[in-house]
Order: sequence, then structure tokens, then C-alpha cells
Amino acid sequence: MKKLIKNYSDKNLTTRKNVFFSLCKSIIGQQISVAAANSVFSKFNLACKAKINPKVVNLISTSKLKKCGLSRQKVKGIKELAKKYLNK
Repeated sequence: MKKLIKNYSDKNLTTRKNVFFSLCKSIIGQQISVAAANSVFSKFNLACKAKINPKVVNLISTSKLKKCGLSRQKVKGIKELAKKYLNK
């Protein structure tokens, strides 16, 4: 991959610094429309008080996350991700 990036580098290629945030956004967006994902993510962001990080997510109740529009499986995935980050 490193070789490919070097050969096909693009000045516009960017990375996200907050991997946890990106993974949460990816989980939320799986198998739903972009509009639905944006709506759910907006509610998730509000539930996190715009501080999406493992510590905050771990403290939010399952029921509150479900009220954001997250499925049981997505709540489980995001909660497990937060716990793994906290137990590093």
C-alpha cells in the first residue's frame, strides 16, 4: 500500500486524525442511505455533546444510543469499539 500511495500520491489525499470518530461514522453509515446516516450521526453527535471519543461514548446508555436511530447491532459495535480503545 505504501508503494501505491507513493506512486499515485495526490496533494488532495487527506487522512482523518481521529480514527475513533471515523470508525463510529463508518459503523453508523453502514447499509443505510447517506441522508439517513447523516441524520443518525447528527443525533449521535448531539448525544455525545459534540465530543465523540471512547470515554464519552462508553458513558452513554444503550437506550440513549438507540434513540439516536442506531440499531442494536450498531450500538453493540460502537460500544465494543469504545471499550477496546479504553482498554488499550
